Amino acid sequence: SGFKRFETEVRGFSEVKELVICVGCNGLFQPHSFACYPWEKTPSAGELKAGFTKMAALAHEAGMKVVGVTIGPIKYGDKVTDDKLVIRREVNEWIMTTDAFDAVFDIAAPLADPNDPDAIREGFVEKDHVHFSVDGGKAIAEAFPMKLLRL
Repeated sequence: SGFKRFETEVRGFSEVKELVICVGCNGLFQPHSFACYPWEKTPSAGELKAGFTKMAALAHEAGMKVVGVTIGPIKYGDKVTDDKLVIRREVNEWIMTTDAFDAVFDIAAPLADPNDPDAIREGFVEKDHVHFSVDGGKAIAEAFPMKLLRL
């Protein structure tokens, strides 16, 4: 669970000043990993938003600044359905406009296929069509504004 990892890998370190919350694909495909619902249940957009909000609040309580990250393109993953794409779009719109975070990074922007924004562009995607490739990771790194880590 993202919350368990927050407790064990983040909260206990006083040196952590910023938290980048980059979750969501697994939240749609493995709900127990973030939204903490049974494996077979796809969380609603509201449940995912609540999970993001809760994690941001925990980080803020610990004195951290929080960067929210949109959910990347996932259209051709083998468990993707139209309803999951709708959820992704709604959650991403919320991430880009909520005040739950101190800053936001749109991970979809450097990864998305310009002709199909729900899909990862060719050359940036792994065979599962959910995870980005090494080149996709490089594109994200080049697009990520490092100033967000100095909030």
